[in-house]
Amino acid sequence: MELFGCEYHPFTVRFDGQTWIEMLLDQPGRETQTAVDLLRFRFRTPKVNGLIFYGDDSQNDYFAVELFRGRLQVSMGLGTYPWTTERMGNVVVAGSLLDDEQWHDVSIIRTGKNLNISVDGISIWRNLSSIFMHMDMNRKVYIGGVPSFSNKRSVTVTENFAGCIEEFNFNGVQVIRDTLRSKPGLIMTEDIWSKVDWLDALGYPPRDPLLWWGPPTTTQQLNISGFAIGGNGVLLQDCLPPTADPTVITFPRIEQSLVFIKVERSGETSKVTFSMSFRTFNKGGVLFYHTVDNDKNFISFEMEDVYGHLMVEIILPGVNPIRYTMPNEDLAALNGTFADGLWHSVYFEMSQTSVRTVVDGREYTTQQTFLEPLHFEKIFYIGGGRPQRFSFQGCMRQISVNAQEVVWSKLDPESRSNEIVNGSCLITDRCSPNPCKHEAPCTQNGETFFCDCTNTGYSGAVCHQSEYFTSCSEVGLFYGQVAPQLRVIIDLDGSGVLDPITVLCDFTDRGSPETRIEHTDVEFISVDGFQNPGSYSRTLNYGRASRAVLSELTRRAVYCEQSVAYRCWNAKLLAKPQGFGDGTELTWGWWVSRTGRPRYYWGGGVPGLKMCDCGVHGTCTGNSLTCNCDGNGSDAPPLVDTGLLTFKEDLPVWEVRFGDTGTLADQKRAEYSINDMRCNGDRFFDNTVTFVKLDANLELPSIFAEYEFDMSFLFKTTIKDAVLMQNVGRKSGHFFELRIRSGIAFRFAFNVGNGLQVLEVTTAYWLNNNQWHVVRLERNRKESRLIVDTNPAKVLVEPHERSFLMFNFDQPLFVGTTQAFTDGYVGCISNLLVNGVIQDIRGIVERGETTYGVRPGCQPKCDTKPCLNRGVCNEFYSHYYCECGLTPFRGFICGREVGGTFSNGPMVKIDLSSMGDSFGTLEEYITVGFKSKSKRGILMQMLGEGETNYIIVRVNNNGGITIEFDVGFGRFEVTTDYIVDLSSGQHHTVKAWRTHIGQVWHLQVDDYPEIVKDFRPILSETADTRLDKPRFLFLGRNDSMLQSSGFDGCMYGAQWNNLFPLRMIFEDPKNPNTYVEPPGAVTENKCGFEEILPVPEPVEVRPPIPFPPNLTLVGTIEDLTRQRMIFGIVGSLLAFCILALLIVCCRKFTLKKGNYRTMEAKQVADNVSTVDEALAAPTADLPEARTSREWWL
Repeated sequence: MELFGCEYHPFTVRFDGQTWIEMLLDQPGRETQTAVDLLRFRFRTPKVNGLIFYGDDSQNDYFAVELFRGRLQVSMGLGTYPWTTERMGNVVVAGSLLDDEQWHDVSIIRTGKNLNISVDGISIWRNLSSIFMHMDMNRKVYIGGVPSFSNKRSVTVTENFAGCIEEFNFNGVQVIRDTLRSKPGLIMTEDIWSKVDWLDALGYPPRDPLLWWGPPTTTQQLNISGFAIGGNGVLLQDCLPPTADPTVITFPRIEQSLVFIKVERSGETSKVTFSMSFRTFNKGGVLFYHTVDNDKNFISFEMEDVYGHLMVEIILPGVNPIRYTMPNEDLAALNGTFADGLWHSVYFEMSQTSVRTVVDGREYTTQQTFLEPLHFEKIFYIGGGRPQRFSFQGCMRQISVNAQEVVWSKLDPESRSNEIVNGSCLITDRCSPNPCKHEAPCTQNGETFFCDCTNTGYSGAVCHQSEYFTSCSEVGLFYGQVAPQLRVIIDLDGSGVLDPITVLCDFTDRGSPETRIEHTDVEFISVDGFQNPGSYSRTLNYGRASRAVLSELTRRAVYCEQSVAYRCWNAKLLAKPQGFGDGTELTWGWWVSRTGRPRYYWGGGVPGLKMCDCGVHGTCTGNSLTCNCDGNGSDAPPLVDTGLLTFKEDLPVWEVRFGDTGTLADQKRAEYSINDMRCNGDRFFDNTVTFVKLDANLELPSIFAEYEFDMSFLFKTTIKDAVLMQNVGRKSGHFFELRIRSGIAFRFAFNVGNGLQVLEVTTAYWLNNNQWHVVRLERNRKESRLIVDTNPAKVLVEPHERSFLMFNFDQPLFVGTTQAFTDGYVGCISNLLVNGVIQDIRGIVERGETTYGVRPGCQPKCDTKPCLNRGVCNEFYSHYYCECGLTPFRGFICGREVGGTFSNGPMVKIDLSSMGDSFGTLEEYITVGFKSKSKRGILMQMLGEGETNYIIVRVNNNGGITIEFDVGFGRFEVTTDYIVDLSSGQHHTVKAWRTHIGQVWHLQVDDYPEIVKDFRPILSETADTRLDKPRFLFLGRNDSMLQSSGFDGCMYGAQWNNLFPLRMIFEDPKNPNTYVEPPGAVTENKCGFEEILPVPEPVEVRPPIPFPPNLTLVGTIEDLTRQRMIFGIVGSLLAFCILALLIVCCRKFTLKKGNYRTMEAKQVADNVSTVDEALAAPTADLPEARTSREWWL
């Protein structure tokens, strides 16, 4: 094995608790202002308390590092405004069991408001509560202690550090090294100091003696200023290694009376004493036990398991039982527990006259005389032994029984458990760092830890998941109809760092709920006797709403406002004061924004203009150009300046400052009122995306979480089975999926290498009911949880937290489909929070990063009302379906008239007798459209039981419409009196309806005046106006009419209440209750209307998967070069072959050029010697020439 690195030569000093190092930043020119602070060092100590580092300045900045109860406690503040008394401190605790005399590495880094503390490689992150970003220091900085603990901000301990520190680096300054340089002979001797290679320690390269002929480095060249040593002035460099304590014993686990040490002391005695020191994190367990007669009489010293108090129980013959408990008197111990991981000393003594116990120097004595002599056996049990009681788990040392020390090596091996460890303390603090979130207290036993989530607002095994909704908009989904206003608690970032706050939700406008942030000072408050500018100061109390919470609330809101009012009696508001201070005061009064900045405008004004509402609009009284109160004073009535503050970057009002109210004896005074802040809109709730394609998806960063992971979102869909989210790790094999199953179940499945784990919540209602549903899920080192809406949580207990496996994904989180674009989800997803961080899924779509199959906002297709004529739209998000069954129309969007052609007076008869009296009515709504040129026929007739029980709508012989009816009080008619002939072959729509319990008839054709016939004057109160038991519905004619009297034309849009007779005729399969006579005489026809069709949507095509830019198909450069050579050779050969072929062809062509074949007779050519002879020769052997002809057809 080889080791590589540099030899380690640290600068180390040992502090004795009486000495410290000072950095003299109080000297002129040495003050600092930093945006980033870095503090690194190593330390070793046997003490549990001690101040390690402290620095501050005159502007309330401070930085303190201390060892408190064996833990590192860091306190930090970045300053406050001079006029405010608000504390802006931050305290963070890290590490545990740091008093074990082992070296511990500490790194503290502050960047702005972000603080990282690392102890032995375990980091804790915190967001500082502060107004400013820089730390100022203009006083001495102390390392190792301070001369006095008075007036030291946020310092808990009262002891200086005692132990060793090495390599102390603060903002690049090697404090120990430079202190040694600046104090030669004080810490080191002159001889040792002169032998140190200071150039190497300072980081300079070594000097070659052959090349460096200069003089050696002198003490004056290395000496620096700015450091001092305080206290007794003694700092030592010898830091001896710790010596092992052979008396330390570790009891590793809890078992009922099995793990213990049996100690034997020779001879009986009348006095029992024992002493020890112990440390543990586990409440409960027997520390010492002695029995006299087989456990009937005994002495037991143990820790009770509720609060961790020590308890003495003595039951011996001849004496009343003795039982008392002793809490930890340390005020920092939670509930007085001794299970705090610190060493505690115990001494117990029992004699004939008293029982005496001393715990951590505090004595408890019980005086009691025993009636019988005490005789004790020689067997004693340490760490257990009492039946039916748990053994002690933790560490003990310096154990002594009856004034004899217990030596491990001298114990009989059979008298001790094999699991007990000697020589080291092996307890583990499972509560450091605190695994409980949101400052929940952590307790532990030897196996695991527990979190108390009481009053935190969070739930789960580690108090990670918020119990509240994220906004009033989300509350309105479930409780918006309960009351117009609800006072609720919301958590803006779910499991994030922001605390829950109480707000008032106003649901008057269901589309945009209003959020009100209340405070305690809404009534008018009097201001009198404060003359100087801003001398009156009052900070508004918004409850638990911090600046960070209010900042997030206003950032997410679309609009915020806060009403303010100021009444004045001779007191000015925004006028410039004269004669006070140094003349730099801007106005008499102002208010402070949530960011801590003074604001010099009032209600109705805007930033930058020191005006009120009247100053902006030029309506101020008197000679004032700013506010009414800044003009000429008046005693009665008071002047008033009121208005709205709407610049939400400043809201809400955090503090008010007023002046110019004189003394209590004069006539100058004022009153002010600050109302609640009101915000409308929620950008987070509007962060919604609609999936309209089954293979559409969004890609988000892969899920990452160390020990806690949570997610929450809302969804609305109509699909029964789909994957909402999926993440995989190709290398790790990890898997994460959220799926809706069968429309009534929601599944959370994951695999981190230990098999598929499934949590599924089955609801008693449909999850695909196109309503919003809330999903919250969490996975931490103790359990996984899934909550859907308000259903009980489904919990899956994780394996032992020490074997907890984190998610390890190397692929993006797919939202909407699987990684293979299958099992797609269609619907809306909103409010997606992952580990308290808002996922801007809407922004991804709006910025065009992903456009295929997704829409910004929640855009159901049915929201555009595509279905016509009262058709019911069924939402499927990828498409929609119009249900036209309750309309007289058909078609894709119910845009096609259902009509029929009645030729030669056919009859349509619909049998309703099987429906009983379900169609019996007191009031009817009848509508029918027709087109005809004949003045005859029944448009619609309802025939009830009996002869006097019918309603007929027919075309009369004048071309009008007549309603003929008899429902029990006689036969009557209602006829149109229009001068227009309706049987002119044009389209007409007839509407008829009864009101007032069937006593008033209404008749209207098209847009002609409505005809009203009131029968109430002729009817008694008991008159029968009900159409009883309808049996048949006729169209065209009834069965008592001749065919020649039937309707001849086209009829459409027929409706009788909720019955659509024309649709019943043309149903497929045929309705058995409909009859047409003669058969086939009525044919379906649109009666001249064109069907209305929807506008076709643009075709979307999934973009091709982009080729990975970092993927190379050819393995190596050599392969690529080889392929290029092969391609070059083959290409050259092909080119040469083609060129050769071209040359051969050209050569052959040129050789035959000039020679041609002829049809001349060879004999003639052979027998003549000149051309003239050839022409004179006979042509019998020449080929026959044919005459060409054209044929015209």
